[in-house]
Amino acid sequence: MDEALGIEPARFEFSATCFPAIEDLFAKTGVSPQQVKFIVTNSSLFNPTPSLSAMIMNHFKMGSDTKNYSLGGMGCSGRRCNNNNI
Repeated sequence: MDEALGIEPARFEFSATCFPAIEDLFAKTGVSPQQVKFIVTNSSLFNPTPSLSAMIMNHFKMGSDTKNYSLGGMGCSGRRCNNNNI
């Protein structure tokens, strides 16, 4: 099996790309992770447990009052569902 395939390399790729982008967003906006009230993620192919949104919440130590919405396997239709949830 190719070492680049599997759950651990996919988690690493998510962490290496998304966490720095979110850190940049916090720095540019002056918002702290504890101020975030909603995390919404949508991924067509990679739907791990814990979810991507839970990984973000845990990494940035967000508050227990932050709502977590993880849409998986919905493709482009996930955007429409996100709009209806929030």
